[in-house]
Amino acid sequence: MEKTKKFLTLLLVIIMLLTTSPLNGFADINWLGFKASASVSETIFSYNGYVCRVVNGKTDTASIINTSFISSTISSEWVIPNIVVNVIDSETSIAYPVTDISGGFSYDAVKAKKIIVPNTVKRINSGAFLGCSYLEEIKLSESLEEIGPSAFSNCKNLKRLVIPDSVISIDNHAFSGCSNMESIHFGKNIKSIGDYAFSGCIQIRNFTFPSTVTELGFQAYDFYLNIDEANSVYSSINGVLFNKDKTELIFFPSSLGPDQSYRIPDGVI
Repeated sequence: MEKTKKFLTLLLVIIMLLTTSPLNGFADINWLGFKASASVSETIFSYNGYVCRVVNGKTDTASIINTSFISSTISSEWVIPNIVVNVIDSETSIAYPVTDISGGFSYDAVKAKKIIVPNTVKRINSGAFLGCSYLEEIKLSESLEEIGPSAFSNCKNLKRLVIPDSVISIDNHAFSGCSNMESIHFGKNIKSIGDYAFSGCIQIRNFTFPSTVTELGFQAYDFYLNIDEANSVYSSINGVLFNKDKTELIFFPSSLGPDQSYRIPDGVI
């Protein structure tokens, strides 16, 4: 009985702490193993036809989350702004650098043939430019670090791609279905390429992945592949992907032909 009373008393104290303590800070709170996530505040505003978002009152970062107001008016070249301004009133306005291009099919109606992403942008999020069928050329930010899932998937007229040195990871399906892609140039620091990232890029016939790539997703490509000899994780023989020691066959690309016979090299387990 005494133990039951102590337990109920402790439980009551915990409930009081959880219900009376503020949860509006900017860090997680942890009491006696009970973790409560801090609340997240966001500000949504419009700037020259762009819908923008700022999270937790930060002044050094903003996301562009939609452009539906102007998407039908862009016909040739679309230059995404590097600064957006939230006008509070006639005397107060706040300028934010654009660091994120948000996803969710926001730009699939854009008819631009060329898109220029400003150098302030560090991430292009999931599905941001998915299905931009008019797009032929994309100039990526020199500060870009991550290209999200399906970010440029099914951009069927995109022909050439230059990945800046700043990019570290390319997520799943990022460029899948870009069926007219003819050439890709990777930067010096790319480490991770996700599942099906370049699947369906059927116009690429011969390509070399750089030595920096240490994570290569499932069926990340369909084309004849060479691996830089300096790569510490992967190797290739006649377009087929192996581990570094050539003891494990990892992937046989479909571009080598489903009807061809293939002799697995000696030493492969």
